[in-house]
Amino acid sequence: MNAYFRGARSQASDTASQIARLKAQVDALSRDSMVSTVSNLREPANEAMREALDTVRYRGRAMMGTIRDQPIAAVAVAAVVAFFLGRMTR
Repeated sequence: MNAYFRGARSQASDTASQIARLKAQVDALSRDSMVSTVSNLREPANEAMREALDTVRYRGRAMMGTIRDQPIAAVAVAAVVAFFLGRMTR
């Protein structure tokens, strides 16, 4: 009977070590998967950011050109916007 318990303990110990190894493998695969996903998304995100920045610069230059060409209209629009913002915050 004593040999039976030793065998059961040995199997339990082996099972516990297998579970620990499997858990470590799952953790490693999860980490690798996350790193891979982040790496794959980095370049498209950077490209989108560059495109957005270029668009903002282009629109800013266009707006500055319009303000230079029509300064009275620009001041009038700014005054109307300020008036309505002032009314909304009261």
